[in-house]
Amino acid sequence: MQFVRYARLARSAALASALALLACGASATQPSTAFKRLAPKGLADSQKLWNYSQVIVVEPGARLVEVAGTTGDDESGNVVAAGDLRRQVERTFANVATSLRAAGATGKDVIRVRMYVVGLDAEKHWPIINEQMRKHFGDRGPTATLVGIQALAAPDILFEMDTTAAVRP
Repeated sequence: MQFVRYARLARSAALASALALLACGASATQPSTAFKRLAPKGLADSQKLWNYSQVIVVEPGARLVEVAGTTGDDESGNVVAAGDLRRQVERTFANVATSLRAAGATGKDVIRVRMYVVGLDAEKHWPIINEQMRKHFGDRGPTATLVGIQALAAPDILFEMDTTAAVRP
């Protein structure tokens, strides 16, 4: 009798999961992305204006991947291109891509970035950063925060980014 009750519960849970997938526009055999983007009415269109998402909701069952603060260092831990923000940003994004691949994720799975720039000049620095965001994350960027700071962990580091991705298991 106990087995029958568990079998019914399992069948009900499977049916509820399938209905939830269908309600989200996904099929039970073809998993959807692990998140969905929201564009709340009454706010600026952040995707169109700045290539980042205002809100991302992670779907049930997704696996989160957290990438620690990453900088533009080489395989030996040496900072590349001291004083050259563009090259450090490029290397940082490449390093993040390497970390994501190791976890079974790609830039398209990124839902959140936090970026720190020494001596931020938004007019000068945002185009450099956004170029890499588009290259690595596509035209529908993740949620993002850009912060100007006085210094990072070492004097030659100009840019650091930590990243969160969501993938289907």
